[in-house]
Formats: sequence, C-alpha cells, structure tokens
Amino acid sequence: MKALRQICVQDCVAAVLRDYDLKFYGSSASNKKQLVETSAAFVEPVSSNPSTSSNSTTTSLVHGVLYTLSEEDFVRVGRTEGVPFAYRWQPCLVYPYLGDGESAGLRAMETTDPVEAYTLVPPSSQQEPSRQQVAPSASYLGLIQEGAELWKFDRAYRDQLAAVEVASNLLVSEGVSGFSLKLAERSAGIDRTYKIRVPNSYVPSRS
Repeated sequence: MKALRQICVQDCVAAVLRDYDLKFYGSSASNKKQLVETSAAFVEPVSSNPSTSSNSTTTSLVHGVLYTLSEEDFVRVGRTEGVPFAYRWQPCLVYPYLGDGESAGLRAMETTDPVEAYTLVPPSSQQEPSRQQVAPSASYLGLIQEGAELWKFDRAYRDQLAAVEVASNLLVSEGVSGFSLKLAERSAGIDRTYKIRVPNSYVPSRS
C-alpha cells in the first residue's frame, strides 16, 4: 500500500469479509504463454442474499486487511487500482480481529459486531458466465500467502490459499509480482510489517 502507491495508512487490522469468495480472473489470452502475470485477485459475492446461517464454518469467507484512509488516499487507491474499469467499489460489512494464526477471525464473527467498509470487486462487465478464472503466478499468490502469515489469518483460510493452483505457462516461471513489490519497498525504505501491531480501536464487542 505505502511502497507502491504512497498511501498514508491511518490504521489497519485483520478482518473477515463474509459471504464472498476469493477469485483469480484473467483475460482470454491468459491461457497462452505469458511473460509476467496471468490474472489478478478479486473478491466476489457468493449471492445477492447474504447467508443467514449461524454456522460460520460453512460460510464463504475472505480474510484480508481493513485499512483506515483519508478521503484523498481512498480516491488515490481507486485510481491506482483502475476503478471503475478494472475494479469497482462495493460497500460491505467486515469483522475486524487480532490474528492468532488459528481461529481468531471465526471467533470475531461470533462475538463482535461488523463494521462498514468498502471492498474492490469485479466491474459489472466481468460478473457474467463468460468470465474466465485463471490460475495466478506463484509470485502473485505468494504475496497473498505472505500477508496471511504476517497478519496471522485463521489457519483454515491459510490452508485454503495453500491449495490454490498456480500458473505453469509463464515465460518467467514464478511471475514478477514479488520482485516488483520488494523493489518498491527497498526504494521507499519500508516493508510490509510497518503497520502490523495491536489495533487500538477496531475490535468492538458485540452489543
């Protein structure tokens, strides 16, 4: 966030997005030999009607990081992510939690109230039966897995990430996402752990 986009994050904490799935979408050309990356990560609602089941273990979940940004930086994130062409903003509810690497996210869903947030989803034109899921590069997926380890996302979700198939049709076999981010971090003099700490405001108790 900071290294690539020069965003000043005010606060951040791990969070669970319920009734969404993690998808990797690419273009029709992604089945051919690619030089760098084949697809990008998206979160997508599983249906128009949120689950009402009390059994959280059977619900589609995506773990991620909830950022608090200024209005100016929020606009900058949208611009650098390609809103509204590559992604669009979607209002959502998330459950913040302090990760323990086991099941803190699941417990947060059972014991805390959600907070309002925004997430990036595919633009409407890609939410069609013709959209194509394409395996990510090992480097791209590795960044997501690394973030999951750093923020101590729930074990079940990290196991889910470990089962994702990676692309095997790249000219640069592992992809270049990891290298690009590390280069940006080195240039900015920061790393991804600079904001990982105990949050001071984001884990509310259920009223």
